[in-house]
Amino acid sequence: MKIVFWSEEAACGTTSNMIATASMIVARHNCRVAMLSAEKNAHDLAGNFSRPDSVTVNEDCAYYALEGLDYLLMAGKYGNLTEHHLEEALQSVVDGKLFCIPQGKRMLCDFYPKETRNVLNQVIRLLDESMDFSFIDCGSERDDWTKEQMKQADLIVVNFSQTSQGLDHFFSEHADVSEKVVYLIGSYQKDAVYNKKNIHRIYRIAPEKLGVVPYNPEFEMACREGKLDRYIRGRRLLLPTDMRENFFTELEHTVQMILERSDKRGGGQDVSGRDRQSGIV
Repeated sequence: MKIVFWSEEAACGTTSNMIATASMIVARHNCRVAMLSAEKNAHDLAGNFSRPDSVTVNEDCAYYALEGLDYLLMAGKYGNLTEHHLEEALQSVVDGKLFCIPQGKRMLCDFYPKETRNVLNQVIRLLDESMDFSFIDCGSERDDWTKEQMKQADLIVVNFSQTSQGLDHFFSEHADVSEKVVYLIGSYQKDAVYNKKNIHRIYRIAPEKLGVVPYNPEFEMACREGKLDRYIRGRRLLLPTDMRENFFTELEHTVQMILERSDKRGGGQDVSGRDRQSGIV
C-alpha cells in the first residue's frame, strides 16, 4: 500500500511526520514499512538514522561507491532492476521491519530527468510488492511526477504547520471531499489558537481525518543527530513524562487514523469523482 506525504508548505515537518508515523506503525503492528524521499534538494533521508556498522559496497565507480537510490538508478538505467537490487539498496532502521532508501548523490539535482522518474516508478512498484506499506515523501513538490504519484496513492497525507496561513490557503483552494486524503499537523501544541477543536470547526474537517504529531524537542533532536532509531527503540527505557506520554499517545491515534483510512480505501481503488473535486489529485 502506497502512502504519499506532501505539503503545500516547505519545511513544515513533512519528513519527520512521515518518520514518526512509520516508526509507530512498526512499533505497534507486525508490518514492514519502507520510506523513500522523492523530494529534490532534500537532506538524505538516511541521515535521520544511525548508519549500519558496515555499508555494503554495491558497485564502484570512478568517484564513489553507489548505494541506495544511486545504485537503483544505475541498475534501472541498464534495464535489470530486480527485487534483489532493492534488497541491497534498503537500509534497515528498526528490527528488520522499518527500512529507508538512502538518496545518494545523483538524484539530488535541479530537476528529475525522464529516465530517473521512470526508474523511481519501478522502485516504488517493487516496494509495493515487497512491503506492507511504502511511504513516499514528496515534500512540497508540485511537478507532474508528484501529481501522478498522488493519483496512484492509496492515501495522501497532507501536512501543515500549526498556523492559519497554510491552512487558509489550502482550504480556500481545496474542499475537504476526498476519501483518500487525511491531514496532519506537525510540531503540534494543544494550547495554541489553532488546536484540533478549532481546526475542525473553522475548516469543517471531519475529526477522523485530522491527526497530529505533538511538539517534542527530544524527537526533533534525535532526527537532527541521526539517532531516531535509538529513540524509538529506547522508548520503554525513558521516564514517563507528560510530554513523552502525550507525544506517543497522539502519535498512536494518528497511526490508527491512517491505518483505518487506508483500509477504507481498499488498497488501490481508482480515484473517484469526489477525489477529483478536491484538486489535490
